[in-house]
Amino acid sequence: MGFKPRCKGLKIIAGYGFSDKDIREAYPVLERLKQVHGELTNKIIVAEARKPNSPLHRLWDWDVAAAAERDWLRRADKLLQAVRCCVTVLDAEGAERVVDVRVFHSVEHNVGAQGGGTKRSFEHVDDVMTNDFMRTQVIDGFFSRMEQLRKAYETFVELVPVFQACERIKRKHEAAKKKRR
Repeated sequence: MGFKPRCKGLKIIAGYGFSDKDIREAYPVLERLKQVHGELTNKIIVAEARKPNSPLHRLWDWDVAAAAERDWLRRADKLLQAVRCCVTVLDAEGAERVVDVRVFHSVEHNVGAQGGGTKRSFEHVDDVMTNDFMRTQVIDGFFSRMEQLRKAYETFVELVPVFQACERIKRKHEAAKKKRR
């Protein structure tokens, strides 16, 4: 491979629960940790963050009960992702095939009367597939995750055709949504 892309400058984008300032302050610490340890792992980062004088320290909630609650919620989410079933679908040519899919999908619901807000809950794949509103949410979520993956991996030229195909399908999906309105 002749061309070797290199990271030039740091593009600061707030996200994943971190502000621009958080990322700007964390980046040099992460680079230093990589240089000092020869590798960068979650354990190394947390060990650094535990130090009260580290710039990373304030990025963590050191309340053990709150951290445990978040971990339990993440564990519940992982459990829901692990529950899978086989579904028969039609491929682009109309042939049946069996696919392994998640049983539960996260969707947003309106709460109460006007102005009641929204909440998220997990719905069974059978219900999601037969409800246009929920189905559209799940497909929109897929495209959102694909955009995150594109941003993370677009330097890998082998993946460009995948991202281009997803973009074409997304445009068709958006057009179909407009027609349904």
